[in-house]
Amino acid sequence: MPLTSARYAAVTSTLALVVALGGTSYAAVRIGTKDLRDNAVTSVKIKNGAVTGADVKESTLGRVPNADTAVRAQEAGVVDGTTITTVDTSQDPGPGRPAYVFQSADFTIELTCTVAGGITRTGLAASTSLPGGYVSTVAVTDSAPPTVLQADMEGLSFNPGQPFDLLAGDDGDTAQVSFVYSNAAGSRVSGTLSADVTINPDDDCSATGVVLAH
Repeated sequence: MPLTSARYAAVTSTLALVVALGGTSYAAVRIGTKDLRDNAVTSVKIKNGAVTGADVKESTLGRVPNADTAVRAQEAGVVDGTTITTVDTSQDPGPGRPAYVFQSADFTIELTCTVAGGITRTGLAASTSLPGGYVSTVAVTDSAPPTVLQADMEGLSFNPGQPFDLLAGDDGDTAQVSFVYSNAAGSRVSGTLSADVTINPDDDCSATGVVLAH
């Protein structure tokens, strides 16, 4: 090969390498967000899983139908001004402090578990810290056929220190209760609870359900 041809090939290769490297560096330095057209980056150009929560501005996200209410009910426990309390409480039989099923500023529900004559009894007792309240309950027992029990207490009867039996006299094995409490101060509490006695292995008492405070 002639010398001039070899030199020409070498120079050409060097120039090609310089142009390639220089062009890449130039593009890397010069291309920025201002060089991209609006809506230029489409979904197919984004690597799956590349966009994380840290890259998303949450305030720009719209509400997913029905999901917003569900999330607030589970996490915050408040929906449209109503506090939702999910109840799942148990208590061992025998003497001791009762388990709290629900507590608000002025209304409390306690779970008790007592044994008399070899029979375990579940108790759901409501109390208030404000005078002049009203409370009413309807209990459906597990007898055959089911028995419906009703009881209420109001005015001077339901005052601080006056417990109210939400089970309306039933032994709480098993019973479903729907109750309503109100007070002249504006308190409103309602709910549905299920009382039960677990025969084996613990022989404990339990209360499950939902309480709504308005």
